[in-house]
Amino acid sequence: MAEEKWEKVVDSIESDEWTFDEDKHKELVGTFLAKKEDVGPNNSNIYYVENKEGTFSFWGKTMLDVLLKGIEAGEDVKIVYTGMKTPKKGGKDYFSYEVFHRKPAFTKIKEEEIPELEEEINPKKIPF
Repeated sequence: MAEEKWEKVVDSIESDEWTFDEDKHKELVGTFLAKKEDVGPNNSNIYYVENKEGTFSFWGKTMLDVLLKGIEAGEDVKIVYTGMKTPKKGGKDYFSYEVFHRKPAFTKIKEEEIPELEEEINPKKIPF
């Protein structure tokens, strides 16, 4: 029996850090990959989103944590930074966001694009 190669399990997803701001990084659109909880001394969340430009991670903030709570891995997500806001009743300014999500769209393919199987799936005709 040939020995299988061991693959190391890593504790994080390799990514570039995304910092939301009003100029260059106002909006992040992509596929939601994962959420890592209780990270660092403040027990914060880190979120991972992938798009055609790469895989990005960003730190959770109170509003983002609430808005992203129900998002599932594999969903399309659009996160828009809307700037700093002041609470109506006074208090500390906070980072404000809008979050949109949808189930990923399936791409319909033509029958001729379906690859041929090289071997029969059930060659002995065993009933299932």
